[in-house]
Amino acid sequence: MADRSMTLQLAFAAILLFILCGGGGSTCSALRFAYQSFDAASEADFSFTPGATVSNRSLQITPDAGDMTHRSGRVMYARDTLKLWKNSDRTALTSFKTEFVLNIVPRNGTGEGMAFILTNNPALPSDSSGRWLGLTNNRTDGAPANRIVALEFDTRRSFDADLDGNHVGLDLNSVRSLGQMPLSNFSIVLSRGADVDVTFEYDGKMMSVLVVQGGLAFTYAWYTDLSRYLLDNISVGFAASTGEFAQLNQVKSWNFTTVDDAVARGDGGYRLRRQKVFLAVLVPLTVGVLLMALLVWRRLTRQTRLAYRNLEKMIDAHGPVRFKLRELRNATGDFSDGRKLGRGGSGTVYLGYLRRMSMEVAVKRVSTNVNSNRGEKEFVAEVNTISKLSHRNLVKLIGWCHKKSELLLVYEYFPMGSLDKLLYARERTASSTPATDVYAFGVFVMEVVSGRSPSNAVQYEYVHDSDHRGGGEEEYWRGGRGRHATPMHIVDWMWRLYGEGKALHAAAPGGDKFGAWKYRCRIDVFPVVILDDQNQMYIDR
Repeated sequence: MADRSMTLQLAFAAILLFILCGGGGSTCSALRFAYQSFDAASEADFSFTPGATVSNRSLQITPDAGDMTHRSGRVMYARDTLKLWKNSDRTALTSFKTEFVLNIVPRNGTGEGMAFILTNNPALPSDSSGRWLGLTNNRTDGAPANRIVALEFDTRRSFDADLDGNHVGLDLNSVRSLGQMPLSNFSIVLSRGADVDVTFEYDGKMMSVLVVQGGLAFTYAWYTDLSRYLLDNISVGFAASTGEFAQLNQVKSWNFTTVDDAVARGDGGYRLRRQKVFLAVLVPLTVGVLLMALLVWRRLTRQTRLAYRNLEKMIDAHGPVRFKLRELRNATGDFSDGRKLGRGGSGTVYLGYLRRMSMEVAVKRVSTNVNSNRGEKEFVAEVNTISKLSHRNLVKLIGWCHKKSELLLVYEYFPMGSLDKLLYARERTASSTPATDVYAFGVFVMEVVSGRSPSNAVQYEYVHDSDHRGGGEEEYWRGGRGRHATPMHIVDWMWRLYGEGKALHAAAPGGDKFGAWKYRCRIDVFPVVILDDQNQMYIDR
């Protein structure tokens, strides 16, 4: 019951997580943060390459002191990553919006530039200073493995393809920009030392940028499929570089948020209400389905559970010890083939060792059929019957177990071999067969009834009833005291008495208290198991 309760709790938690992540195929793609400025407390939220740091309440992407030339650096948001896809079936790309304030201050000239980056490889490439803007180098530029998309703010004309040294461009795995737009036409100068407010948005299909400086604005857009360049789990941050001339590459503030369709349309309130209705309907419905499934499971397994409950009731409460399945599994090495002692029609026997009793045991694993209760009935009969028997030639039943369709009996273990080997060690040379097993059982019945060992000869003398002179049954049991006593095998002796109609005379003295009819039942078994339907013995002697 505890296992089922835990399963229900986990299922319910998973459903709630599914709903809170958006439901209906959505994934948890939200990434939101806002920094109006930067200080020592916020420094732990970012990863910095050597030389990059926080100072002047800004992110310094390249060093702001010391040797500032021919340097490159990156500062990446380290708390979380951006999911590329907004839904689990990967049909819609995540939309986002980011706002940041750049401030580029020239030191001894201008060069080289900054970039806002989206990448699956947040580590800074080697040799990425100068015109490479901390994005690529001369060996990797243009390679798809770069997995980088960047919005560059270039302050120096480094390639022939560059329009000028003051432009915005979109970089896709390369610093050779697509769709460059010069800012000088709008009287915006990136390296003036004045703040540049940037708003960059992506709606899953198109990227748009708005650049504002001193009340002057510029806007542009590119159609881009990010899935062609990026994989899931995208790192966001900034890269920058200097060349022969140095400059401060600073980010003074930064906000980032993912945007769903409802927020983009301005109907966030409607979507929130829709989510509440969806939650109010789905949670009770899910709980109801789980409860229904539990009821169905209990109904389907009711017969099996009742069968095992009845099985326990049928076994005498004062009988042998009930073992736990785990204890017997450990004792037999999980019923390994190496512990197998033998196999019969009713099950397989394994050698085991019970640590709490410090003894070796024989564990019988009873064969059961899911379509029949025959194995269970035999199991109950064996437990109730054998546990009450006490005989020197019967192994003692120590205990039993039933759990998870397992029916197990635990006996004393005798390392001397099987009963038939002890009975016929001198006579049998052939391998054991079902017929020999039945024969051995018949001999065992005779031994129990007569109290004689089958390995000792019986002295038989024919004595007429009228000549007993008071000897009676005891004379037959002893084999007679006449002059013509003849030694014979216990089977021959018993068969002779049975043929003469004096089978009850084979009973051991003192057995009257059990009643003649019980002896009769045992003796009547003898001809059935010793002879087949052709009156031939199973074992030729």
